[in-house]
Amino acid sequence: MDRRIIPMVGQVVIGGVTVMADASGDITGVEFMIPPKVGCRPVVIYNDTSSPYSFYWNFSFAGLKDKGVVALKARGYKGKEYVAEDDIFLLRIFI
Repeated sequence: MDRRIIPMVGQVVIGGVTVMADASGDITGVEFMIPPKVGCRPVVIYNDTSSPYSFYWNFSFAGLKDKGVVALKARGYKGKEYVAEDDIFLLRIFI
């Protein structure tokens, strides 16, 4: 669907959404992660090794906080070394 309905800090999403991370310089891959319902270590849900770094998120995970207000994390790598991180906030609604 990729439909933005209310401009705000973060996004309100109904259905699937394309999640993208802008990366420059020597970034060779990006991991997209979401937090679990219990605990605090984010879980990798997608790993992209070619630019533009993105994936279409239209699925759900048992045991992960992927509905409602979601703090998705994008982590950039140079080879195997972690070099950058950013948070993407969205309100994810399924009908």
